[in-house]
Amino acid sequence: MGKACPICNNPTIDDSRFCKQHHVAHERLQSVFDKWRSAYGNEVTWRVFLERVIRLPDTGRRAREVGKLFLETDSL
Repeated sequence: MGKACPICNNPTIDDSRFCKQHHVAHERLQSVFDKWRSAYGNEVTWRVFLERVIRLPDTGRRAREVGKLFLETDSL
């Protein structure tokens, strides 16, 4: 039996701790974080980024779930 996504308990995909949907959300968060760091001169930390992005109304549900997981588990 494979591993389960820590958010939704669906099966994880290869080389990820997440299911397909949460893996994609995680990749997108990382991509956007890189853009934020460039825009803010590398002054934004991963924690600050996540705290801000999960409060934005346009942030998707799965991205919000991934962000909250990282904040709650200090997996930064």
